[in-house]
Amino acid sequence: MSRGLALNLVMQRYGTDFDLRHGGGVERAMYQLSCALDPQEVRLHWYSQSEHLRPQELLAFARSVDADAVIPLIDTPMLRLGWPIDPWLRQRLIRVWHDFSTLRRDEASPAPCPLHAAAGRSGRCMHAPTRPDHFAADVFFRDEPLTWCFPRRRHIPWAMDHLPRIDYRDPHGPVLLLAGKSPLSHTLQVVQACRELHLPVRLIFCRWTRMGQQALAHFAQARNQAGCEVITDYELLHDHPRVFGGVRAALVLTQFHETFNFLAAECVHFGVPVVAYAASGATRVFASAIVPGPQQLADWLRSDSLQALPPRKLPPWGWADVAQAYTGLVREVAAQARQAPAPAEAAGLNSC
Repeated sequence: MSRGLALNLVMQRYGTDFDLRHGGGVERAMYQLSCALDPQEVRLHWYSQSEHLRPQELLAFARSVDADAVIPLIDTPMLRLGWPIDPWLRQRLIRVWHDFSTLRRDEASPAPCPLHAAAGRSGRCMHAPTRPDHFAADVFFRDEPLTWCFPRRRHIPWAMDHLPRIDYRDPHGPVLLLAGKSPLSHTLQVVQACRELHLPVRLIFCRWTRMGQQALAHFAQARNQAGCEVITDYELLHDHPRVFGGVRAALVLTQFHETFNFLAAECVHFGVPVVAYAASGATRVFASAIVPGPQQLADWLRSDSLQALPPRKLPPWGWADVAQAYTGLVREVAAQARQAPAPAEAAGLNSC
């Protein structure tokens, strides 16, 4: 363990700037975690996605700061491609599974687990290509079947209390609709149903997907905006009144199996009920209504079910709790690393 009171945690980020508040959900979460961690207990050492991509480079950096734990991005090539990893580094690696959808081919459901099938269990998981027993720990946001094959798993959800607590819901306002995590044709189907009902739509976009770029290009044209308020870009910490203010519900239309959906969580935080697809992973955790797909959602809207939809209860979990959970995990990993065999004795773990 590091000398002194503080533990040393090495963490990878997408951007090269420290202020991560203006990125996507993962960037915002990492920024809030970094603010919540007490530097007297955990000292953070950042590196960007463009640095230390190969295990030996990361090993040298981690050793230079006497790291007690290392958290790379889950889609880093080191983990995704199964590169050989030095035992010293492997004993300190914590994988945080931000989003399963980035690791799947069909973006429909996680792959079946051969071990569960052999044992007669119905669970499904992602364990087969990644040898999870060789890593120090895996962090998921909740317990579900796809986490069962990770023996050193932890469940640590993100939080929302970095935002002001405001009840923005207006049962007579527009619906907030997320475009870009399902095909444009699905979005248009739902928007058309809203137009038929004279239900105003406030559109926001997932800009990092190709589907999001297609949707943004479509609704950027004036002739396609009838009945829609289009918000092409926003900065959440300052623009939350513009995004969430006065909406009656949020249609979080995602076909990804997500481990944590920030928009859905933000809606719950602001008192806005969420409607989600059945196959959208953790988005369902925040949903007040769940539908199979766009046609069923359009039918559900026409049935006038939206008017009486209640918001979900706000969970009593904040960033202080998240930071405390991560601090405890880093301490556990550091203690296990101290008790692990010397690298020479553990050479058999050097390959995946």
